[in-house]
Amino acid sequence: MGAAGSKLEKALGDQFPEGERYFGLENFGNTCYCNSVLQALYFCVPFREQLLEYYSSNKSTGDAEENLLTCLADLFTQISSQKKKTGVIAPKRFVQRLKKQNELFRSYMHQVCLSF
Repeated sequence: MGAAGSKLEKALGDQFPEGERYFGLENFGNTCYCNSVLQALYFCVPFREQLLEYYSSNKSTGDAEENLLTCLADLFTQISSQKKKTGVIAPKRFVQRLKKQNELFRSYMHQVCLSF
């Protein structure tokens, strides 16, 4: 952990789950609810592991067309491959794709629910 450890890492000490990453998601004005859903999905470990496995196998074959699922998998890959245990990530690619597919997210009005 060292001197560079976050407050969360220091507070948890040896209790910090091995191999786990805790990253906040940058808010782009109207993405706080979206970020909450993304965080909930990330911490559903079986879902995350299956998505990462699917993405890894399809990425290597070049068959993965960009859609919300591949953008989500890419975001999860970014988080899980971080060297640091805590931090902040900007889910730009996912949000851009979400805005492209759903006009509700193209403005800065806050949205309460997601339509995938």
